[in-house]
Amino acid sequence: MRPMTKEEIVDLIQDHRWTTLCTVTPDGEPYAIEFSYFLMDGCVCGMIHPEEKTSENLKHQPRVCLKMCRAGKYNNSYEAASVFGLSRYESNPELIAKAWDLLENRFLRPAGTYVEAKRRCLSGEIKSPLFMVTMDRLTGVTSKSE
Repeated sequence: MRPMTKEEIVDLIQDHRWTTLCTVTPDGEPYAIEFSYFLMDGCVCGMIHPEEKTSENLKHQPRVCLKMCRAGKYNNSYEAASVFGLSRYESNPELIAKAWDLLENRFLRPAGTYVEAKRRCLSGEIKSPLFMVTMDRLTGVTSKSE
């Protein structure tokens, strides 16, 4: 095992599509969820319900860790990266509209897949689920030789 270079970590983050979000409850207990993500404006982003347990944890402590891992079939090769940063829910209409389009493209969905969700967010009918994490610090390990 060796530390990954920044370039390797960034490549993994750009290529991967699934992450574990690690937060802390107001009582200090660890809490984690998984979500599909995309990159926008230098942040790791996803759509996470803004009125559930994760959102309550973030009100208490907005600093988070995201973990992206992949391994070979028999764990004979692996890469694992962590992103540490400050999280927020975004309410800017331009970013919300852009995010739904990026999500659609990232996961190869047909054009218009998220048009209704986007409309509901932009009209204020529902709270925006756009969740963003700055990439303040990156770490990673790999089984690959240099």
